[in-house]
Amino acid sequence: MRIAVFGGTFDPPHNGHIAIAERIISGSYADRVLFVPAYIPPHKQDNQKSPFERRLAMLRLACAGLPCFQISTLEAERKGPSYTIDTMRQLAEENPTDKFILLIGADSLLNLHTWYKADELAREFEILAYPRTAFACDLSLLKSFWNEEIAEKLIHSLIQTPQFDFSSTEVRYAVSSGRNLSRLVCPSVEKYIMENNLYKK
Repeated sequence: MRIAVFGGTFDPPHNGHIAIAERIISGSYADRVLFVPAYIPPHKQDNQKSPFERRLAMLRLACAGLPCFQISTLEAERKGPSYTIDTMRQLAEENPTDKFILLIGADSLLNLHTWYKADELAREFEILAYPRTAFACDLSLLKSFWNEEIAEKLIHSLIQTPQFDFSSTEVRYAVSSGRNLSRLVCPSVEKYIMENNLYKK
């Protein structure tokens, strides 16, 4: 089975996350999408974020009723910074009959060379990169960070999915500004945010 590994803070999970994951399934890029909420994101350790348990609860609500979506808590169980290479290797080792594919945005693809053990990650695993507004990748740019073999692999990882010009940061700002969330998150996540007074100033 081909499983796309979709990591992130998911603070909160929004409609863009779900639409991208649905496109991965409908486009036959993978058989399942495995959401892996980060315990301590290495690139965001200095930023305030919601507790893991709350982010996990919202992710479960967002994925409810979608059988091709699963959620893994392995990064919380492992503790410490959530390095993607460790997560991918652990999944592959524990599930040797499945093929795990890293699903990231074009913004992350452009910064992949800065990730922990980036060269090993790019060599060992297939990667799928979905488009992000204002983040354009081309081969010459990737070659400035990678050798030709890896750069070619990465440029061919780009796929066509819906583009959403909002992020979890915008959702948090919308809550703090009293704006309507119906376009941004599913009703159950909106209800959870309001009931738990998340993202208020």
